Amino acid sequence: MPADSPLPTSRLRPLTVTILALAVLLLAGQNIVRAVAALTYQPILPNINLTRLVRIDGLLAIIWGLIWLAIGVGLWRRTAWARHAALWALPLYALIFTVQAALLTEGIYEQGLLLSRFVLWTIICAVVVYGLTRPEIIRRFDEAAFLREGDPHVDRQDR
Repeated sequence: MPADSPLPTSRLRPLTVTILALAVLLLAGQNIVRAVAALTYQPILPNINLTRLVRIDGLLAIIWGLIWLAIGVGLWRRTAWARHAALWALPLYALIFTVQAALLTEGIYEQGLLLSRFVLWTIICAVVVYGLTRPEIIRRFDEAAFLREGDPHVDRQDR
């Protein structure tokens, strides 16, 4: 960190959290784009009607897009709830995404990719959980809450 930085070290967002927040915001954008594409879907072949399945996927994408947007903004602001939410939401999203792919995949090539998809999601989840549970990161989230709200042990009327 440069010596002439205007913020003390404790007030800077860790690089890990910055990268994760940006990745989560990109995931939110991807889900929102997927939702728009699914909800505006028009079948090309009239005798193959996938509209209901595509609409369900679109609704799931909207829900996940909004969840990821909230978590991404929360991580950017270093709120404790966002750190906890990311620790739960990412493995749940990975599980749902993988199970959905396993249930809906029909092609042999795509079925062959299911194992690599599962392994990739497992690695991503492990890296994120490790990154968000390191003592330094937890301390930075606690310091951010302290700077926003003050000392929780001091009665607000005494300030």
